[in-house]
Amino acid sequence: MDRKIFRNLLDPNEARNKFYDHINFDTKSEIISIDQALGRVSVKEIYSPINVPPFDRAAMDGFAVLASDTKGAEENKPVELQIVGKLKAGYSFEKVVHTGESVEISTGAPMPSGTNSVVMVEYSETTEEEKVKLSRSVTPNENTMAAGADIQLGDRILAANRILTSRELALIASIGLSKIEVYKKPKIAVYSSGDEIILPGKELKLGKLYDINSTAVISMLNENGGDPHFEGVLLYFLWLDPPIKQGALSAVYLTKVIAAGSLQVIATILLVRLFSLRNFALGSTFVRLEIMMTALLGWVLF
Repeated sequence: MDRKIFRNLLDPNEARNKFYDHINFDTKSEIISIDQALGRVSVKEIYSPINVPPFDRAAMDGFAVLASDTKGAEENKPVELQIVGKLKAGYSFEKVVHTGESVEISTGAPMPSGTNSVVMVEYSETTEEEKVKLSRSVTPNENTMAAGADIQLGDRILAANRILTSRELALIASIGLSKIEVYKKPKIAVYSSGDEIILPGKELKLGKLYDINSTAVISMLNENGGDPHFEGVLLYFLWLDPPIKQGALSAVYLTKVIAAGSLQVIATILLVRLFSLRNFALGSTFVRLEIMMTALLGWVLF
């Protein structure tokens, strides 16, 4: 039989167009816990329903005061204020603080009503009479963080079709969401092919080669958001009726080095037929997969 020579290869853009002509992008979504969402792809934009932080809070340990009460305070001429309470992060101060009063406060605690600044603890000295001497003045809002300083109510915190990393998931958690809608992972059956292929771990005999393609492809699919399942090695005599699993598969991926021999030509035709018969659902995580498939189709679509 004459050997088939591939003299005319497709331009990558043309190969990509042919690839998409045979693909049905019927992607489905699911709602999962953000703890399980790392590496998944968001379906919708998300807007914050709250301010983050949701209240004005202390940015330093020290004393919450009314800034005007500290006017003129210096190291050799401190201002003395009454201490009317202590406040740790995670709690609130129920009373209203009046002029001449202060509240000992920890970083992250909500600012008590009636105060607007924090004098750092380094510039304070407490007395036995439940008073504090402040040796430095402050301006309004000094050493505080306003409500919404990180995220404001209505801000878009996540775009659609975004790969979810630790950064995006932290943002989602910061606005109180525990679940997110993501695209389902496409399930992909992976087969290696060739009489010469054996699986790693088996005895290597003369004429045989260990299968590395399936490991590379499965790893790449996992990196790019797929759900690959290795189904074994196909021998050439099985190509006419390959044991392809039917059902909930999004795609079948056959690892093969395309050569010009007659058996490879038959394999190529079957490969194209298999892809044309199945949906290949690709999310935005599959940019590298698309590039690889385009390169493959540049060889096989002749």
